[in-house]
Amino acid sequence: MDKDNFFHYVVHAGDTYESLAEQFGVDERELKDLNGKNALRRNMLIRVPFAYGCVRGAYYAIRKGETLYRIAQRNGLLLEELLSANPYLNPARYLAGQVIVIPKAKGSGAQTYYTVGDNEGLFDVLRKFRMDITTFCFLNPEANLMNVKPGQRVGVRPLRTSCGRWHTITQGEDLVRIAESHGINVSELLCANENLRPSDFVPGRKVRIP
Repeated sequence: MDKDNFFHYVVHAGDTYESLAEQFGVDERELKDLNGKNALRRNMLIRVPFAYGCVRGAYYAIRKGETLYRIAQRNGLLLEELLSANPYLNPARYLAGQVIVIPKAKGSGAQTYYTVGDNEGLFDVLRKFRMDITTFCFLNPEANLMNVKPGQRVGVRPLRTSCGRWHTITQGEDLVRIAESHGINVSELLCANENLRPSDFVPGRKVRIP
């Protein structure tokens, strides 16, 4: 199987091949074959084939160093939309390899089309619109990933920005705790409050969450 046709998943207690196949909408036999039919163990890293027919959107495995805010932004979503599609996801505690759902963006502006330019290919489009392969496949289910070429019209998800929301700092909160609780990193929080110094984040202060 091509390396882009599966993602990694960390096995949790109680997971079985049958339950995972149902959860991700894939064939149980294909799932077993992809992992050498090895018995599942907690914290074991396995391969799961992509299933682009997820009715809620597309599955995505969080990569090391990523924040939920960046994942949402790259896919043209608000952070609230991403969290709403993953009600069991704790924005203050998630791991690389954890699988989430990238929901179908709402509204008429959620998807547009782009004509691949001269000397451009798949990865040029991904970089330009800050998409990953999973999102591209979700928007272009009929596309041949090995043959994206100039002149081809493909679906893309334009970046969306948000003015964010306000949060009143409570006793015991600091920059790190505020950022973690909202699924962003400290630098993103500081950038959203460019007129504030780190020492200004004190109880009672209202700060903007991007």
